[in-house]
Amino acid sequence: ARAQSGLPPETAERLGQALTLAMQRYLGDLHDGRIDPRSIHHDFKAPRRETFDAAQLLRRLPPDAAARAAAPPLPLYGNLRTLLARYRALAGDPAWRQALPPLPAARRGAPKLEPGQDWAGLTLLAERLTALGDLAAAAALPPRYEGVLVDAVKSFQQRHGLDADGVIGAATLARLQVSPAARVRQIELMLERLRWTPL
Repeated sequence: ARAQSGLPPETAERLGQALTLAMQRYLGDLHDGRIDPRSIHHDFKAPRRETFDAAQLLRRLPPDAAARAAAPPLPLYGNLRTLLARYRALAGDPAWRQALPPLPAARRGAPKLEPGQDWAGLTLLAERLTALGDLAAAAALPPRYEGVLVDAVKSFQQRHGLDADGVIGAATLARLQVSPAARVRQIELMLERLRWTPL
């Protein structure tokens, strides 16, 4: 590989060492997290874990297999990584360039949008639900909040642990307002917390 690189042997050797060290650091971060949880949680008591030897892992496995072996072996971790890629692709999507408008006033209680009502935010709502995969891209939009829009909101509510009643109240609106960039940050933090687990 050094002869094929066209680099002087000393330079190729230093580059190889730097790449190996960088990969070892990456594997360590992947296995244990990038941040020591005690540095941000003063009362955090880390559970006992097996000693992780990134150099030994790299001697035993090629880099891609070593990265898979260093990552937390939790299905949730893999699912979150997939979701992270999806939300990163949505960053900058025009559906989040402006906020959804206020909800219509209700006869009683807090403002909410119920099936059958008019609302100035229907087009923007449809764009967000389409980007998030809750509404089919080819769906014909109704003139009011009904039909496929209500079904898409129910899907969104279910995915976010809300009552899937199709009524957009304060909780549903708040989650609809969260930008993909903010979701990316939340997912990144959750992945880091999962790296701290002893599992």
